Amino acid sequence: MDTVTWQLGTDAALGLANSFHGPGAHYRRRARDGEPAHDHLDTPERAVEFLTTHAIPDPGIPPTEPQLERLRALRDAVRALADDPDLDADAWRRAMDVALDRVGYRLRADGSMRSTKDGWDGVTDDLMPAALALAQERDRLRRCGNPRCRWLFVDRSRKQNRIWCEAAVCGNRMRVGRHRRGPSAADVKA
Repeated sequence: MDTVTWQLGTDAALGLANSFHGPGAHYRRRARDGEPAHDHLDTPERAVEFLTTHAIPDPGIPPTEPQLERLRALRDAVRALADDPDLDADAWRRAMDVALDRVGYRLRADGSMRSTKDGWDGVTDDLMPAALALAQERDRLRRCGNPRCRWLFVDRSRKQNRIWCEAAVCGNRMRVGRHRRGPSAADVKA
């Protein structure tokens, strides 16, 4: 065994973070003015439906309310990495250290580290190292340029100038919206 890997990676941490997003983050639905943000951790059923389609394994049972609270708290911590420009990174890491003090991990035969707990408690524990890994990429963590989306992504482009979570979806929606509104006053020459 050469390398030890964690059970879940940064894609899973982003999946958790994106369980709260703007109404424009759904690909097959156009957001309407005044529509509220979506919280997919509001019920156990919606949480399982969303998370298991976003790089997070299904432990086979729905989360309890205390388990949903832990997931929401971790989600908020991950979102703060991108949403809070004044975030005290040292305080953020200390809070994660306190949370990790209550967690146990075991090394599996396949070389992966995994929580000693089962179910959603284990999933949340396994998401903590993924959140720490995402914090290492904080300078590349972005919020989609579509204000109705609010989806988080890691900008791994060479120039680090990516604006949209998906250029073909949010980027296109924003360009079409600008086109339909017509030229702005700054674009019009006298």
